[in-house]
Amino acid sequence: MLYGNDDIKVDGEDYAIALRNLEQKYGYDEDIETIIKMCKQWENSFHKLENRYHKLVMETAIFEAKIRKITAE
Repeated sequence: MLYGNDDIKVDGEDYAIALRNLEQKYGYDEDIETIIKMCKQWENSFHKLENRYHKLVMETAIFEAKIRKITAE
């Protein structure tokens, strides 16, 4: 199942709100802020990997089209 970018996109404001909510509930904690920063890094890594995946799928489709053209001749 493919998900659109809107399904997984989280902007910086969401992180700020989440951090503020956690601070209100638990008080300021550097560990919480560190976890949120790590989540943002993981999200960026995921997007890079997702882009590589889509490029691979496109390249595979191009090769498949070339193979079909060659075998049809």
